Amino acid sequence: MIYKSSIIALFASFICLGAYIRLPVGMTVIVFQNVLCIFFAIILGGKIGILPTLLWLCAGLIGFPVFAGGQSGFVALFAQWGGFYLGYLLGAIIVVLIVKMPRVDESKSLKKNIRLILAFIAGMIVMYIPGVAWYGVYTSKNSFINSSSKQIIVSNLVPYQKMKANYGLSPFKFKLR
Repeated sequence: MIYKSSIIALFASFICLGAYIRLPVGMTVIVFQNVLCIFFAIILGGKIGILPTLLWLCAGLIGFPVFAGGQSGFVALFAQWGGFYLGYLLGAIIVVLIVKMPRVDESKSLKKNIRLILAFIAGMIVMYIPGVAWYGVYTSKNSFINSSSKQIIVSNLVPYQKMKANYGLSPFKFKLR
């Protein structure tokens, strides 16, 4: 029990540190928390897979500056990036439901590896849904997803340098139709 609690606390602290590892891409900033919440849910699996993300979220809500940009408290949930914090938790839940607890006979099987990869992709997609939706609602009362939300999606999926080098585009001018 103490071992599991220690692992959960350690992983939650890594998620906290992930808020300060940032990659600026165009107008958006990608924080390392995106990957860590999903990755730790995959590693732990089972019933405890969402606990590091939940512990990190609770730490941020009670006032520790563990959200992106050193934000904390309930105010951060209602800021423009607040939907992503809910998305981190939902993504971890989806991953845990897909991965479950690995069985001994699946230790090195192709089926397990495919399930882990699909769980990671599904978790990342589910994580972005409330984040982009909340950002769209926060920044524009007229549309569900506006051009700024599209920039978030594009800049997270397509690296800025590759877009600029191959197509002469930047995320500021890129438009989805």
